[in-house]
Amino acid sequence: MELNTHLDEHLALIDEMTHLGFEIDPNQVNVAVRQQGDFAGIGNYIFVKRESGISFDDLTKPGAQERVAAPALHTGASATAVLKTHVEEKFNSMEIGLVPYPHFYVNDLFPGDYYQQMMAMKPTNDEVICINDTGRASGY
Repeated sequence: MELNTHLDEHLALIDEMTHLGFEIDPNQVNVAVRQQGDFAGIGNYIFVKRESGISFDDLTKPGAQERVAAPALHTGASATAVLKTHVEEKFNSMEIGLVPYPHFYVNDLFPGDYYQQMMAMKPTNDEVICINDTGRASGY
């Protein structure tokens, strides 16, 4: 998550993520947050949840980039259980990039039919407020 340490809202987000059980690696943050220039104080924070079984150290271990094929979804499970299993399998089989910092990208995070339902429920352009119209940002 890219955060600006000069904004109280962003600092509150760090506190909220911590309250929700997520942790950060201070070394990762020290490397990622820019120290000077126009973007001083801005950087990417990697939040991990200990109970997920994934830690920041795990992301940088040798072999972390190996890909494991995700098994097919099981039939007969509830829709929530199927979704949870699918997402867990995607995270368990993702590739970890280490340059320029540890990061990942997950393809097809949601099952196709679930994704189609999400897209069908997405607000139309008429229902969305332009970020400039909120008075909270400019230049977009």
